[in-house]
Amino acid sequence: MLAIGEYARAQHPGFLVIPQNAPELGRRSDYLAAVDGIGKEGIYFGYDEQNLATEDSVTDDLEDAHGVWTGVGKLELTVDYAISADNIADAYARATGHGFTPTVTDVDLAGPPSPRPVSNPQRGIPAWVIGPRRTSLASLFRRPFQSYRLPRKRVDTA
Repeated sequence: MLAIGEYARAQHPGFLVIPQNAPELGRRSDYLAAVDGIGKEGIYFGYDEQNLATEDSVTDDLEDAHGVWTGVGKLELTVDYAISADNIADAYARATGHGFTPTVTDVDLAGPPSPRPVSNPQRGIPAWVIGPRRTSLASLFRRPFQSYRLPRKRVDTA
């Protein structure tokens, strides 16, 4: 991972290295310094089965492991696999409460992520919208490898 990061950043300054899973590697200072964040699946739902709450002991271990990353300001992406409205809301609330950047979707990744629930104080019911996130995934990947097209020279045919 260290060599990949060095090589990629030399080729494309601003390149982000975000490994998936194994947040406990953040306890290694060299590894933590070499990457820009971590991705983890199933912290709250879907660790064993979609829409099934992850066991409390597993969630506690994963939250503790992720705490290292939060403590140094690294990006923490989470993906939970839930399909019921209550579980979706719970996953988003718990993840954002720990400073993670969450996504909740179905395990097949068959469509866009589930929208983030927000309260609608005027009606007193949840309104399902995709709200702003602490860190927008789109902002991370804003044309990092933008290709540049040189203007064509006009050829005078007269």
